[in-house]
Amino acid sequence: MQVTHRLIDDLLAKGPQTDINQLIGIRHLASQVNLFNRNRSRSIQSGGHRSLFRGRGMEFDEVRVYQAGDDIRSIDWRVTARSSRPHTKVFKEEKERPVLLAVDQRPPMFFGSRVTYKSVMAAQTAALLAWSGLSHNDKVGGIVFNESEHKEVKPRRSKHAVLQLIQTLSAFNQMLFDQQTSASNFTFTDMLERLRHIAKPGSAIFLLSDFHDFDDNAARLLHLIRRHTDIYALVVADPMEESLPNQGVLSFTDGNSRVSLNTGKHSTREHYQQHFKNHQESLKQAFDQLAIPHRLLWTTDNPWQTLKSLFPY
Repeated sequence: MQVTHRLIDDLLAKGPQTDINQLIGIRHLASQVNLFNRNRSRSIQSGGHRSLFRGRGMEFDEVRVYQAGDDIRSIDWRVTARSSRPHTKVFKEEKERPVLLAVDQRPPMFFGSRVTYKSVMAAQTAALLAWSGLSHNDKVGGIVFNESEHKEVKPRRSKHAVLQLIQTLSAFNQMLFDQQTSASNFTFTDMLERLRHIAKPGSAIFLLSDFHDFDDNAARLLHLIRRHTDIYALVVADPMEESLPNQGVLSFTDGNSRVSLNTGKHSTREHYQQHFKNHQESLKQAFDQLAIPHRLLWTTDNPWQTLKSLFPY
């Protein structure tokens, strides 16, 4: 199936909530997204292009005569001593790789001024990643969390694992329509604590959130997790979070309380815009220090194109 703008438009959700059939239908688009291309990896541990993913393991394949350009750290000294000719160990890349998706469905994600909500954008992008991972024969699983609970889906190489993840995404998204407030406060750091225990070495981890409560503790945990995994951050945002329209007094509600804001004041709009800018710059600095690839994902964006820019080949 050829990817067209009409196909992409038909498969991506609009509005405030997810559609489980739409999340399942994204598999047709995911099959065309070459996110986990294996053609760039080499079968021997020397020269050429490195593996796309740093964390993927290597397994021993054979011993052969040393060739120019081989990594001297792979020389087999025992065979070299017996044969009086330098020999090197050859490794092949382990193709199995768990893909873990950590998807935020907390109340701050329940917002959108155009096209769709942040919570929906995160869910459909996660579905796109899940189907793409499965199409490349990777195990797929993850964590979906809100302010009061989380659910873990064990990584498996099966359609049922992706469907379980999609059902979880849909269920947690639907919970956002429940106006009851929760006494619990499951933070981004709490989610990372769980992720640290379930992420196996070599995993590819995708974080989908607005990162509104990202702090030093979260950065510390990401540093620990990243030692043996590859982490990618997708920061979900809405255009109205970046700048307020000049439309006088506007009222906002979360279903329980209401506040008013005079958007006609230049100072108010300027302060609001600077707050968003500072938050994004803080996130960028943290991710850059941790060498974590990241992208800003707007609710008006095409997630397919954003993911393609994250893996530009």
